[in-house]
Amino acid sequence: MWATSAFPNSSCTPTSEARALLRSGWWPDHVTGNGSLSPCTWRGIWCDAHGSVRIVQWSTHYWRDFELGSMDFSLLPNLASLVLPFLDLTGRIPLQICALSRLARLDLSGNSLSGELPPCLGNLTMLEELDLQHNQLRGPIPPELGTLKRLVRLFLGYNNLNGTIPSSIGNLSNLTYLYLSDNQFLSGSVPSEIGNLKSLAHLDLSSNNFSGEIPVEFGHLTALIDLYLDNDSLSGTIPPSIGNLKRLAELDLSLNNFSGEIPIEFGHLTALIDFYLDNNSLSGTIPPSIGNLKCLAELDLSLNNFSGEIPVEFGRLTAWYDLDLHNNCLSGTIPGSLIEHLHLRSINLSHNLFTGPISDRLVTAHSRDAFLGNKGLYIVKDRPPLRLVLAIFPVFFAVLGSCFFLRRRMKRDETKEMPEKDGDFMSIWNYDGKIAYEDIVKATEDFDIKYCVGTGGYGSIYRAELPNGKIVALKKLHRFEAEDPSFDKSFRNEVKHLTSVRHRSIIRLYGFCLHQ
Repeated sequence: MWATSAFPNSSCTPTSEARALLRSGWWPDHVTGNGSLSPCTWRGIWCDAHGSVRIVQWSTHYWRDFELGSMDFSLLPNLASLVLPFLDLTGRIPLQICALSRLARLDLSGNSLSGELPPCLGNLTMLEELDLQHNQLRGPIPPELGTLKRLVRLFLGYNNLNGTIPSSIGNLSNLTYLYLSDNQFLSGSVPSEIGNLKSLAHLDLSSNNFSGEIPVEFGHLTALIDLYLDNDSLSGTIPPSIGNLKRLAELDLSLNNFSGEIPIEFGHLTALIDFYLDNNSLSGTIPPSIGNLKCLAELDLSLNNFSGEIPVEFGRLTAWYDLDLHNNCLSGTIPGSLIEHLHLRSINLSHNLFTGPISDRLVTAHSRDAFLGNKGLYIVKDRPPLRLVLAIFPVFFAVLGSCFFLRRRMKRDETKEMPEKDGDFMSIWNYDGKIAYEDIVKATEDFDIKYCVGTGGYGSIYRAELPNGKIVALKKLHRFEAEDPSFDKSFRNEVKHLTSVRHRSIIRLYGFCLHQ
């Protein structure tokens, strides 16, 4: 029940309201009790404390193909809410609705209503929501709608409306939702007066035939969360003032004729999640400031004329799911920082001018199609991380070993011979006494393959971090090499040269051992 005060100036009694409801034929006899039951007990009807109908609201129905005009709305003067979505209602919007001076919500969406929007809808000064989307309405948007100062939600999308958006829309200072999408016959320029709607949070003008530029006044819409201007015929440059919309989460300017560059001010849109500029004629470089958009999940800049390299700042965007840059003139190498974003749901860098190597790990995570049309790209297998290579390089040949390592300490440049033990013989040169055999074996887990960082002309290279924090490289001959006299000779010669040479550009040898 709708509980509210009585309306002593009401021109109709509950009895006359009941007659209007019965005559509509919208309710079957078993619901109305053949007219003996109060309408306040019928499904979809709510009354006030005095039995006057305040709400008629249906989401399903007992009837089919009924006309909206079969209800005499003039006999429901206290009606505050009329909600009849997706009920297959036909016909025109009856002018009687314009007499419902207390109507706050009118939702006739998802029906098959035709004809034009009655200008007298401007009389409904108490109206807060007008939802007529998904019908077959035609004709212009009446300027009289600009008098509905209480209006918060206006949905007129998915119809066949034509003409221009009346500038009087700019008077709706309480408007939060303005959806005029998919009318295809709406044309002309987008009125700058929309920039007056300081409470506007959701604006959808997509899939129409608008022309001209985006009004710079849109930069005043600081409460805006969603802005959809896609699939229109807008042109010119994108105004930098859009960068003022700090609450913007969805921005779609795709499928237009925009030219020029992306304003660097877009880097201020730190709440942006989805950003679409595809299918335009934009050019210039991609501004590095896009890397400031930490919430960005989807970015589509495809089918433009962007040039230059992918900004390395893109590596900051850890929330990414989709990145599409295909069919541009982007060049250079693909930043290594992108490799860190393999959680991307999809990536498309095809048909650009990229050159250089690309990680096979990145290709495997997506598909080869995502990188087609870049003649200078080639796939390489991943190598050890650069930091690891740089850490090992200064001592890459510092320690050379065959099978086992030093068991005793020796002084630098001292050569010792150990007595035979089970037929083994070990020679040690140039050992500084700080590395113990046990430390080396422990650091490499007895030369486990996971510590192997490469293979040279003979032998394999291992990385070891000793207890004192020193990182060294170990070269270990393979078993078959150790048994070959020619390899043994090469091993001894390399050790001899490294031991005798002293130069700042030559790596330092800490020691070696032979194990027979």
